[in-house]
Amino acid sequence: PPQAEAGGLVELGRYARRDGVRGRMTGGQAAAAALRCEAAPCVFGVPGAQNNDLWDAFKAYEVPYMLVAHEASASVMADASARATGQVGAFAVVPGPGLTNCLTGIGEALYDGVPIVGIVTDIDRTPNAPIGQVHGLNHEALLRPVVKALFTVRHQSEIPGAIFQAFRVARSGEPGPVGVLIPYPLFTEVWDYNHAPPPPLPPPFDENAYQRIVGHLRDRRKRIGIYAGNGCVEAGPALTAVAEMLQAPVATSVSGKGVIPDGHPLAVGWGYGKQGTRAAEKAFKDVDLVLAVGVRYSEVSTAHYAVPKTDVIHVDVNPENLGRNVPTLHCLCSDSRVFFDRLLGDAGSICRPTNAALQRKIHDLRQVDRCEARTVRIEPCVDPMFFLSQLRCVLGPEELIFVDVTASTHWASETIDVQAPRRYFTPTDNHSMGWAIPASIGAQRVR
Repeated sequence: PPQAEAGGLVELGRYARRDGVRGRMTGGQAAAAALRCEAAPCVFGVPGAQNNDLWDAFKAYEVPYMLVAHEASASVMADASARATGQVGAFAVVPGPGLTNCLTGIGEALYDGVPIVGIVTDIDRTPNAPIGQVHGLNHEALLRPVVKALFTVRHQSEIPGAIFQAFRVARSGEPGPVGVLIPYPLFTEVWDYNHAPPPPLPPPFDENAYQRIVGHLRDRRKRIGIYAGNGCVEAGPALTAVAEMLQAPVATSVSGKGVIPDGHPLAVGWGYGKQGTRAAEKAFKDVDLVLAVGVRYSEVSTAHYAVPKTDVIHVDVNPENLGRNVPTLHCLCSDSRVFFDRLLGDAGSICRPTNAALQRKIHDLRQVDRCEARTVRIEPCVDPMFFLSQLRCVLGPEELIFVDVTASTHWASETIDVQAPRRYFTPTDNHSMGWAIPASIGAQRVR
């Protein structure tokens, strides 16, 4: 039914369209309509007096949402939603403690490269606004250090455009969290909207750098190894095809587990130094050139940067990651899917014959790793590796596995086989303890 608003009637739900936000509505309704356009899987959060109008619009526009017991869970659940689905996660909170409680989860998404958008309510910021408003912290100053970008709304007409830009930035380049800060009075202000989502940003690609890389790969005397990170999560089939084309063993970072099935003949597990699996360490000792794709060589995945000295070609969509923690021969700023597709197009000049001896070696080494994990070595208490290996045996291939921080992160990364992307999750870089409980609930909500 129509709802009376200052300046006319607003028909709830009529303008929640996939092609844009169009028509006369309140700022809260425009925000809900924009989230419908972006097909947000779920909005996590806690309503409050300053954003009840926004949550009422979520109900009216049938935006999926889930209320949480504490705002610290809202950003973590949005993060897990994004990891599990590949779509941008979303959360909405009140100002003040609503935001401060979310900061740890936002920081995890920033460090782990996970796309989320936070709709953060602000206090009244007009020139004549009263002082001493409840929850009156400096929200811009709090948000800027932990987000990829921040869009501050000054007028109700800017709301859908800010949300569209936030989703665009969150998913472009290296994904990450983006904040949209909206003063609460704007949720009830009316405007005639006509906003369409912008096109996605084009991925970067340096043709000259790519040709230099291909020049190295054409030398079939060089034995190639691939080190794949979370940046390859959408490129699994192409990554596997390139590994087979180059007959390259594939190791992953902790957050990259699953980008190639652990059961593949060229998959060696995580890491390729002493911190990784036996198969990864021994297989990469024979490698002349590491092709590192969609990976940052971060502290946790490298056990405090314990990386063997090998020639490295580094490919990542974020130029700030390239060549930072390890010496590199060449760097290429590129999306992993674009890079792998280009390599497959050049297969005629770089492919290698099947290396049966390499595949037998990897198979034998992985069998040793699995057998050792399934052998009880600690008698007086629970052997963690044995426990994790047994847990893996009773879980189906589609189960989602969430691992919290501590030594369990590395035990699980070594012991638990993963056969597909978006099945294994852990807070790798900000290392926020307690993350796995709300994350598992949030992922279950959208999966």
